[in-house]
Amino acid sequence: MPTSKQAFSKARYKISHSGFKELAHFGVNNFYQDNSYGTWRGYRVIAADGSSLRLPNSEEIVNEFGLFKPNVTSGKMPPIARISLFIDLCTSFIINARMERWDVSEQTMAQEQLVEVVNNLSNG
Repeated sequence: MPTSKQAFSKARYKISHSGFKELAHFGVNNFYQDNSYGTWRGYRVIAADGSSLRLPNSEEIVNEFGLFKPNVTSGKMPPIARISLFIDLCTSFIINARMERWDVSEQTMAQEQLVEVVNNLSNG
């Protein structure tokens, strides 16, 4: 018997995000066991980038990420998240990604992620 769209939608809310984080961590460690793959002149070329992401307006999302509050407000403000990622430029493999409240700076996120990236790659 096929699963209805409503049942599938309800079931996906029961999935914990921590499983995806563990799977990504495992993938990075497994991918980088071969030190010669995807290098430029023997070096890994890694970049960091950040941006803002407009989120759907729901009570749960607003509670988690807050509402965007610029200096001048005109009308209703949407929920905004700050996103940051580290990417291997030779392979296009995302090494680390994070999503935080809009009021967390990209620089702060990158500094915290850099420690994780170095630890993950040195243990890989």
